[in-house]
Formats: sequence, structure tokens, C-alpha cells
Amino acid sequence: MEIEFKRGPKGFYVGDESHPSAEILFEETSKEVIIYHTEVQPALSGQGIGRKLVNLVTEEAKKVNKPIISYCSYADKVLSNDPPTLSWNIKK
Repeated sequence: MEIEFKRGPKGFYVGDESHPSAEILFEETSKEVIIYHTEVQPALSGQGIGRKLVNLVTEEAKKVNKPIISYCSYADKVLSNDPPTLSWNIKK
């Protein structure tokens, strides 16, 4: 099954925007890209979808050459285990 990742006003998601099967919420400020929340419903867990969502945000940050600030424990884990070639910080 091919998973389609879509871009919405608050982040990336899979499924219906009002009731996504998976999502990552982030915003781009003038200085950084801030990740707030990542969630994958149990029906899609174990397929690497959460990691792909974090990678999509990383790609966005690279395009605009901004660091990533993460307030999301899952994104922290992904970024810590597989650091991008971009400077980023983890803030609690």
C-alpha cells in the first residue's frame, strides 16, 4: 500500500486532514522550524511513517536553511539517532 503524505497549514499528514491517520505539526518562524507533535495511529504503526514525517520536516528546514527546534519527544528521538546535516536543537 502506497502512503500519501500531504501538506496542510499546520504540518504534514496522512489520510483526512480533519482526522489524520498520522501527522506532524510544525511551524516555520523567521529563525527556525519548530516541531510540536508527531502522532501515528496504531493501524499504521511500525511502517516508518513517523520517521518519514520527521524527515519531511527536515527537508523543509534544509530548503530554507533554518535549524529545527523540537518540542516533540518522538522527533527528538529520530533527530538524535539520525542527525540531519543541518544544525538543530532539542528544547524541552
